[in-house]
Amino acid sequence: MLAIVLDSNLMLSTRIEKGLQLLGYEVRVTSNTAELHAILENFQPSLVVINYNDTSYDALEVTKFLSSYQNSAHILGYVAHGEIPQLRPAAYAAGCKILVANSAITSKLSQLVGRVMSDSGTESFEE
Repeated sequence: MLAIVLDSNLMLSTRIEKGLQLLGYEVRVTSNTAELHAILENFQPSLVVINYNDTSYDALEVTKFLSSYQNSAHILGYVAHGEIPQLRPAAYAAGCKILVANSAITSKLSQLVGRVMSDSGTESFEE
């Protein structure tokens, strides 16, 4: 199983990477869409984790692209807690399966991955 983490925050992306590796994923970390496209040319991820606060790319556009990509991956997003209510509808419409606060992405990663990889559809995750 392959997962991609899209985030330019090295500390947070490293923690997510290690957590995903413990769950059995081979992980590729990237901070920009050019690298993301290069990874997608060679690999088909089952999971993509996206930082919606990152300003080096448009997370909603990336989500739309990934959702329409062949054999689309499950998308798990995270963002600052205060931005969840306004961003969640757009993120879900774009194809993000679960959007959580930054604080939950590492502390509840195993639960989140389990829920996002199930085929139960878009849902809220209570932090």
